[in-house]
Amino acid sequence: MCAQVREEPVLPPNRCAGPEGTQPWLDAILAARLPQPLNCAQFNETLAQWRGRYGRRLLSAAEFDEAFYLRRYPDVSEAISVQTVANAYAHYRNDGFREGRQGCSDDVCDAHNEPVWANLLHTLGDLRTAVGNQARHLESLKARRAIRLAMKRQEG
Repeated sequence: MCAQVREEPVLPPNRCAGPEGTQPWLDAILAARLPQPLNCAQFNETLAQWRGRYGRRLLSAAEFDEAFYLRRYPDVSEAISVQTVANAYAHYRNDGFREGRQGCSDDVCDAHNEPVWANLLHTLGDLRTAVGNQARHLESLKARRAIRLAMKRQEG
């Protein structure tokens, strides 16, 4: 039997968890960290303000259903026919949204779109879980980096 000599693949230093590989991640984490993290009460207060102010969003032209809008609001058809308004979406964008008019059949009329907020909270929960799951790994990377830096200091 012949023994085959296998060469180990050479990985660039910025790949894997080498000395340079973790630095961009650590820099990104530090850049995203809030200088003063919000406590729970502040977060809930901010969320309550956003719910009141942004619970309903303006539909884009692609999401807007012109046929639905004109059927639902005949006064807009009239305004278009006498050229007071350029088109249905222009009316919706300039006046209809502010007046609480629906831009499509599943649009909301009131300021609180509960499914949007439920999805947001669900997404925040997923994010919290993901961060929690990665925390041990991140701490391990930070510890390894600290050991490498200490070893470099001893060598140098």
